[in-house]
Amino acid sequence: MPRLSEDYETALEEVIAAYEAEYNRVVAAFKDMETKASSTITTAGIFLGFVLNFIKDLHGRMSTVQNGVAILTLVLLVTAISYSVASLAVRDFARPPQGEQIHQFAKDLHRLRTGIPDTAVTLLNDRIKIWQKAVSSRRAVNGDKVARLAASQRLLLAAIVWGAVLAVVTLFSPAVPKP
Repeated sequence: MPRLSEDYETALEEVIAAYEAEYNRVVAAFKDMETKASSTITTAGIFLGFVLNFIKDLHGRMSTVQNGVAILTLVLLVTAISYSVASLAVRDFARPPQGEQIHQFAKDLHRLRTGIPDTAVTLLNDRIKIWQKAVSSRRAVNGDKVARLAASQRLLLAAIVWGAVLAVVTLFSPAVPKP
């Protein structure tokens, strides 16, 4: 029959495995957000080029309202790009236990296995604390990235809407002769 401390150690090892799996999911979500941010920058850049070309072609022939909508659209696009770039910025976060740390845990565990059984539990709890810190730190970085990416995508959507408004207003405005 296993000792109670062995059952507890097994449970703690399962906790560590759960943290490792959760950390991997958080890292995967981080990578997905990186891809979305890059795509948002590309899309906003395409629209920015379109709006700049539109303004260049109609320079001097747009009304005050059209100029205002064009400037608003440009500001929204540049801000959307800025938020996406900010979401791509590398931020520091707590790392999961590295090989060297785990090797030291294993050596300590082996050395103390024959002496004090509760020491193994203490070492496992120490590993759990490191994983907890790594997961919560990554979650915080992801939360910041989500907020900036969401703002960027909302700004991009607003810019697209205002760009469409500009196109419609221009389409139905009387032609202003070239100066």
